[in-house]
Amino acid sequence: MTTSGQPVLPTNSEPRTPRRILLPIEYSDGVDALLASAVPLAEVLGAELIVLHVWHYPSMFVSGLEPWALERLLAPIRERASTMLETYCARARKCVPSVRPLLRCGEAAVEVERAIREEKADLVVLGTHGRHGFESWLPGSVSNRVLRRAMVPVLTVPLPRQDELAG
Repeated sequence: MTTSGQPVLPTNSEPRTPRRILLPIEYSDGVDALLASAVPLAEVLGAELIVLHVWHYPSMFVSGLEPWALERLLAPIRERASTMLETYCARARKCVPSVRPLLRCGEAAVEVERAIREEKADLVVLGTHGRHGFESWLPGSVSNRVLRRAMVPVLTVPLPRQDELAG
């Protein structure tokens, strides 16, 4: 993982012009940096931009709930995630004609990998918090897992750290 502060494109595949760009986002201050990298790229290439958000709920808090109660509990969360995703897609549509939202529930890295395959993405634009050394191998490093396993090019975009946002 780079700490250069600039987007980096490591690749495990033959170069070709991307036609489908997958943009996994989380709802944080880093979304603006991701959109600032992915939207112009999709615009210049004439590529479809698939904006993915993966939401997750801790199963230990809902285990044992009846299906109707679980649905009642999760419906507002899913609806809010969908509304926010559509807001980001609307921003991207100002420059890119083909923008599609994709909302998934599950573990982020697994769902990103699955979306790459199912959506036949040619490129992934992925945010990274610039962890390095031991910290980058800790569980939860979605970007590292995707970088290691993706069979398509992955453009990593450095996201602002919380201490940078505060100061």
